[in-house]
Amino acid sequence: NYYLNEQNPKFSTIEILKKRALYNNSKIIFTTSSPSIVDYYEYFQNKYTIISKLNKPQNNIKLVNMKEEYLSNLLSSKLSNEIERNLNEKKISVLLLNSLAYRQTVLCSECNKLIVCPDCKVGLSYHKYKNIYQCNSCNYQAVKPVCECGATSYNRFGYGLELLKEVLQEEFKSARIMQVDSDSFTSESDYQDFHVALEEGSVDIIIGTYPLASIYHKDITLVGLINIDSLLYKNDYRSSEEVFSVVSKLMMHREAKVIIQGYNLDHYSLIDAINNNYDDFFEKELKVRKDYNYPPFNEISRLLIIGEYKDMYYFANYFKKVFARMSSMNILGPVYINRIKGVQLIVKYNDFERLSKLIIEVKKKFSDRKLIVNFERYPISFN
Repeated sequence: NYYLNEQNPKFSTIEILKKRALYNNSKIIFTTSSPSIVDYYEYFQNKYTIISKLNKPQNNIKLVNMKEEYLSNLLSSKLSNEIERNLNEKKISVLLLNSLAYRQTVLCSECNKLIVCPDCKVGLSYHKYKNIYQCNSCNYQAVKPVCECGATSYNRFGYGLELLKEVLQEEFKSARIMQVDSDSFTSESDYQDFHVALEEGSVDIIIGTYPLASIYHKDITLVGLINIDSLLYKNDYRSSEEVFSVVSKLMMHREAKVIIQGYNLDHYSLIDAINNNYDDFFEKELKVRKDYNYPPFNEISRLLIIGEYKDMYYFANYFKKVFARMSSMNILGPVYINRIKGVQLIVKYNDFERLSKLIIEVKKKFSDRKLIVNFERYPISFN
């Protein structure tokens, strides 16, 4: 893992580290349970040397096909039984689900259209405990959003941690449940209380998002991943890589049973992770990346333009037009991002120096406009 500073000056700590090592003629040692596709590819290009490859323990991982369960069930019968057993044995269960909302998708009950944020057109999710509809991109909130057709009645679908907690409270009434996520943990004392609860055994079930997969403790003897599909099919070319990484972390729970629920359990990233076969995963994923010109064969970065509405789009469309003359690669956008009050271009390219010069040239052309132009070479996300 590495840190990416999103404020100016923008930088990736891993790239700074490489420059420092080159300047000081020193070596860097990286450790990871599953290297990124880009880093492993660079090993084959003789940019890295592997010191040792340690075999991860074969964990007791069970896959549960939710097609065989009742459609309304959030917990499979297998996972419910194991949670019950853990409660009886005074052990801790950890459940992972990568959505905070009560319901992830909201449709108009009149026209069946998606209820979207008026600013960035991203679908709203429903948060029951606050009784609000919220945009996950810009944090826009509404108590009663209005559909384009004028209706204010909705159908809500999907599920998140709020609904999971409600289901657990209903099924395991005496269980002490703790929710760990960015909304409920807002201070250092919250994390201290969490670790105290682990050590004192004052919690039975912990629910949270995927970073919780890296929490290890002797009393955690059950880990359940509620829906692997939400990770596998999210809108990011690195989703398969993330599946492999998360499952690899779950395998480090050596004393715990791991149950993974989903509908599409035959994807190579999941199967290869369970079989501890990174080389096979790398070979398959590399072919996909090559077919679609994704890294490591090309770079994908983003350009953020902030300023007057007309000037932002003028800059973005002009840049897109000039870029098309110098490259066969494509640019996605411009798309308005309400969180930054600007527009985004996603750029796929294979010549960083040439792209840098083009950005400088276009910025000079628009120097009389009040625009802020930020280039993110290594974006964490594209939202």
